[in-house]
Amino acid sequence: MIENGPSAATPAASLHRVSEQRRRAREERAQRRRARRGDLLLVPEAEPATTAVFRPGADTERAAAETLTRRCGPDVRLMFRRSLGAGREGVVDVLAVTPSGVHVVDVRQYTGSPVRVRRSTGLGEHLVVGGRDRSALLTALQRQAEALRLVAAEVPTETDVPVYPAFCFDVADLPWATQWIAGVPVLGPRGVARRLNVGGPLTPEAVALLAAHLADRLPPA
Repeated sequence: MIENGPSAATPAASLHRVSEQRRRAREERAQRRRARRGDLLLVPEAEPATTAVFRPGADTERAAAETLTRRCGPDVRLMFRRSLGAGREGVVDVLAVTPSGVHVVDVRQYTGSPVRVRRSTGLGEHLVVGGRDRSALLTALQRQAEALRLVAAEVPTETDVPVYPAFCFDVADLPWATQWIAGVPVLGPRGVARRLNVGGPLTPEAVALLAAHLADRLPPA
């Protein structure tokens, strides 16, 4: 189990639970059909894409979480798979409280796909993954960051607590130089770790207070 910070959830645990629940339900349905037909051989039913998609995603989250846990210093409080609650933009993949502020990280897997920020006159910026426009990911991440700003503001601190969103594209084709879209960096796991390790104005006491508050307000998904 990977833990770092108060009540850190096991990375990707909820995805594995969903995957296993669907697998068991699928096997039970197949056995009932075979029983009705009188089949004697139990041949495993093929796993549909709607179920299989959970396991690669879970593995990606776990790999990113392990990299962050290994590369982040003791001042970084990490939490994984935290729920913002119904109607509040779903699940935060990685939540970190550091001396520089609160960081919300959206972990994505597009194996080998080129990830680029495109800029065009009059059309603004676009997040393009494998040749397809994925700018909607930015909108969702920005909404998560705004929801976290409201939660972080509930904690009295000597300074305002900034909230920094970031993308973490694992095993994707990223350029050497950091890309930015609407002020949000597009990084790999190591780049995210370097970002989290940057110092800031928050004291260790403030970091601990914020981390405890966020762990309480955002339960494991």
